[in-house]
Amino acid sequence: MRILITNPETDAFTRYLLFWTNKMISEIKHNNTIYHLKNKNANPIKFSGILSKKDINVVLLNGHGSDDCVMGENGIILDQQNVSLLKGKIVHAMSCSSAKNLGDLAVNSGARAYVGYDEPFLASRLDDKISNPLKDKTAALFLDPAFIAQKALANGKTPDEAVQLARNEYNRSILKALTSPIQSDDDQFVGLLLWDRNHLVAKTKTP
Repeated sequence: MRILITNPETDAFTRYLLFWTNKMISEIKHNNTIYHLKNKNANPIKFSGILSKKDINVVLLNGHGSDDCVMGENGIILDQQNVSLLKGKIVHAMSCSSAKNLGDLAVNSGARAYVGYDEPFLASRLDDKISNPLKDKTAALFLDPAFIAQKALANGKTPDEAVQLARNEYNRSILKALTSPIQSDDDQFVGLLLWDRNHLVAKTKTP
């Protein structure tokens, strides 16, 4: 399988996504061919170039987003202008809200599926772990489930299977939040995790 991954690093959130992406890459099947656009290479020119020249099966986008776009390092990397490049591909966007409109547009433009969040992705983290995000147990409650979906797609699972596996992991995170010392007094983690779990969707073409 040929996989294209984008990881801008513009702030603490995208830095965390990069660390989790690197962890995910180390865990997926080794016979995959991975094109990983990091930092300044996560730009629309290189993104579009790889999609045009390589027979990519799965696209994994990581970064800020909105209803209509996903961001790269210094601006938009995917929107209505280049969404047709996703034709025939399975896409996962680890970004806010992009599955809401962009996901539908991608599928209507020929993408096999678009997995992502149809509302803002909500998360919490510990400020003192920015130098080593993988040691942040609070962030792990949110990012471990989110990246289960990416890992599943990279390992050949269907979009619906990937979403279900991620929702199962969200349920485990909710249980951890209810029973662990990192739980806040007002149970804020549980509400955020429920929100993310319920807004992770797989958009597919209706026959």
